[in-house]
Amino acid sequence: MTLPVLQAFSMWLAKQTAWTGGGITAPINESTPLDPLDCFDIEQASTAGWQPATGFTPNTDGVYNCGQTPVKLTGFPAPTQLSDVGKTLADLK
Repeated sequence: MTLPVLQAFSMWLAKQTAWTGGGITAPINESTPLDPLDCFDIEQASTAGWQPATGFTPNTDGVYNCGQTPVKLTGFPAPTQLSDVGKTLADLK
């Protein structure tokens, strides 16, 4: 992929106000990418593939759970270091 192609795709995506990724997500307004997502879906991996998670009942839009109050993270925890688990680079093989 060339830089002009990437830039063109980025400009096209930024104009999308109800992007669904071909139906794999609830509609997302890509023109305001920093806004929190309004809908989500909880899936569970099984030997038969991805299935709706057990014990979860969508409340608004078919399989999607919409209208939840978003949680804003104010930071991220420090990453785990090898030294945190008593290891060094020499222990990796």
